[in-house]
Amino acid sequence: MPTLSRARSILRRKLNIHGSRIYSGSDALNGIILKSNANQDVPRSEFTLLCSHNATVNDGQVLIDADTRKFVPLMVDRPNLHDDSIYTRGYLRLVNASGSFYRYHDQVSASKDLWGRDTGTEGTDYGWVAEKNSVWVSFENMGLKAPIEPIGQVEKAVCNLFVPWSINASLTPVSEDRFMEKDGTEWRVEDVDLHTYENQAYWCRISRDER
Repeated sequence: MPTLSRARSILRRKLNIHGSRIYSGSDALNGIILKSNANQDVPRSEFTLLCSHNATVNDGQVLIDADTRKFVPLMVDRPNLHDDSIYTRGYLRLVNASGSFYRYHDQVSASKDLWGRDTGTEGTDYGWVAEKNSVWVSFENMGLKAPIEPIGQVEKAVCNLFVPWSINASLTPVSEDRFMEKDGTEWRVEDVDLHTYENQAYWCRISRDER
């Protein structure tokens, strides 16, 4: 039975030998991305990152592996001990869609000048305006809300959408935003969890946009 230090040494060697190049924003690191719960014979989009304790994993940045697969980080556990046998572990979701966030801008709410005229409105396209384009996201498998009442009635499907936190430089998703996939499919943001995956991802609950 190998000791803990022996096991760590083996793990470190495997990481150096078998680890692949992974990109976090503009930074690169060596690491291994493994499918979570690999013993379960069901399709899953959850993955785990294992890399060195001092690897640069940027908060909220999409990770790209050697196969150009993209991942949204949900949580990154960083060691706080100066010990090279301690590893950084990340919990990721596989990117399976991209699209744009839209927000409604109403001319009525525009700023007014001294004479009551709208200011700063010239050239503004009021209505649904694209606030952020080409956002990589991870859709969780679609399900139906329960309970279904009355019998035989099917409620509209709801999905979870995981959005990388790095988009916050230009947009913080809020309820009533719209997300349009690259193929034109439109979704309405019902609500946003800003705290569960703080500094890593926004967790949005969305439904098909029927407006």
